[in-house]
Amino acid sequence: MVGSHSVEDLVTLVRSSDPELQKLADLGIRVTYFEFCSYLSRRSAKGEGEISLSYVRLGTQREVLNRASAPELFQPDSILLRKLLCFRPVLPLDPNSCQH
Repeated sequence: MVGSHSVEDLVTLVRSSDPELQKLADLGIRVTYFEFCSYLSRRSAKGEGEISLSYVRLGTQREVLNRASAPELFQPDSILLRKLLCFRPVLPLDPNSCQH
């Protein structure tokens, strides 16, 4: 089952005004939806400026102009899930090599 906490639920970034997310887009690195939302949530909690981005999830491309256009992406993390779940980025070529 593909859900918000599934390792199969991957996000491919197309472009972003956030430098860290743009690096991932430039390298073709995918991240789980959980890590994607977690990053945006932490960034929002720090009071950092607005962000715009374009990403592909489950075969659908989405454009986000600001927090108001996709509030579900910026919701606070569950502290318990944040402590228990940590997914590594997925490299563009298979098989993935160890990143430790």
